[in-house]
Amino acid sequence: MASAQSVYDNSDASKSEVDSTKADLSAAISSFNNAKQNGTMVNAVDKTSLETLLSSANATLATAKSSDDGTDISPSSKWVSTEIYSELTMPLPMLRAFTIIQTHRNLR
Repeated sequence: MASAQSVYDNSDASKSEVDSTKADLSAAISSFNNAKQNGTMVNAVDKTSLETLLSSANATLATAKSSDDGTDISPSSKWVSTEIYSELTMPLPMLRAFTIIQTHRNLR
């Protein structure tokens, strides 16, 4: 494009220079357009179902308290063991590791 601009700016350019430059620039534009490709960026991930599950997990936590043996929970309330409560509240990488350990223990 720079050389085409140079020929364009040259008041002494000959007809053959202009014609040759036009042909070269036209070929470059065509080559550029033929080389265009659609992007491959992955669309944004839909997290709607994850949001629903997070809401469900938070609602579930509100339905019971955590206790080691239930002796500190009134009979009108629900409780789960601290271990079960932790499974729902611990970070996912820790939960995955915990699940692997529990599965290994159960296989023994």
